[in-house]
Amino acid sequence: MNMMNGRLVVLCLAASGLGAGVATFCVMTAMKQEALPQATQSAVSEALLLRLEDSLAEVQGELSVVRRQLEVASAQEKALVDISQRSIRQNKIADIVQGQGRADSFINSVRLSVQQAWVIPPVTESGAVVEVAVRLGAAGELYSASITQSSGNADVDRSVLLAVEAAAPFPKIRQLPAGLQQDYHQFNLRFTPGDRV
Repeated sequence: MNMMNGRLVVLCLAASGLGAGVATFCVMTAMKQEALPQATQSAVSEALLLRLEDSLAEVQGELSVVRRQLEVASAQEKALVDISQRSIRQNKIADIVQGQGRADSFINSVRLSVQQAWVIPPVTESGAVVEVAVRLGAAGELYSASITQSSGNADVDRSVLLAVEAAAPFPKIRQLPAGLQQDYHQFNLRFTPGDRV
């Protein structure tokens, strides 16, 4: 085998990865060359080599384009994943903010209901402050109410407890997101006679 045929075999081996048709073409060409005179074989081999080199260069160019397309697709996929993760985080933050808004609304609703039910004793200092701990069941029913900070006036303290009992139940607790409901089964409220609406 001369140098040209050696190059042909190497190119045919390299081209064999490109598909069965190219490999078959290389084998058939090599078999035909054995029957041709040396000068003709050289010319045919050279033409075949040029053709194979062109085909190989074309395939390599196509592979390069495909690689670039894959890189672009991969970058786009990464960008979409980043956008998706950012969106998920923003939705979680929005849920937390919305849940906190509902919780604040619930506490304000309880406070308003108690204030409306509160019958303030006639002899009460306007600066008196009463803090009451409220414990609720899952449906908003009142389990207990107890004074955590006394106003110093037993009648005022008792009137706040009676107002909490009169305003119960507080079913709006069920409107809170499930994760927050548990946090609001027990809470404290502060009342002063001047706060009454």
